[in-house]
Amino acid sequence: MIQFVHIHQFLCPVCGASIALPRQSQLGEYEGQQYRPKGVWPINFVCTQRGQTCEVEFDAVHLGILTPTVPYLRKMGLWLIVGGCAHEDCTNQCTIFVWHEADQSAENVVSAILNAKPMIACTWTHSVEFQAEKMTAEKLGF
Repeated sequence: MIQFVHIHQFLCPVCGASIALPRQSQLGEYEGQQYRPKGVWPINFVCTQRGQTCEVEFDAVHLGILTPTVPYLRKMGLWLIVGGCAHEDCTNQCTIFVWHEADQSAENVVSAILNAKPMIACTWTHSVEFQAEKMTAEKLGF
């Protein structure tokens, strides 16, 4: 008998990949077939496949169904990246999310973000200037 797993997900606005939300994280938590969001929406999402940054609203989240034969939750995972802006005299921090290989190191995920060159407004005068030394990456478990 095949068991189905309910997941809450959104589609990457850039490439259309299905992005599964963790059962409990800074983004929210599962409550049966509902997903209760926390106050961090909308989120900055970086599509490393296409090297583009986008904003994802909570309205994009929907219920999906997976079978155990779909291994993508073991291979891929949602990562939380926090980076301090390296612009002169700026002390702001930026939070971004990325769908990336689950077995990668935090350093490799940060490198993928830097290669994507995300453009995110920091203040009205400049975009966030990311530097690896000022970034942390954390894989959010499913």
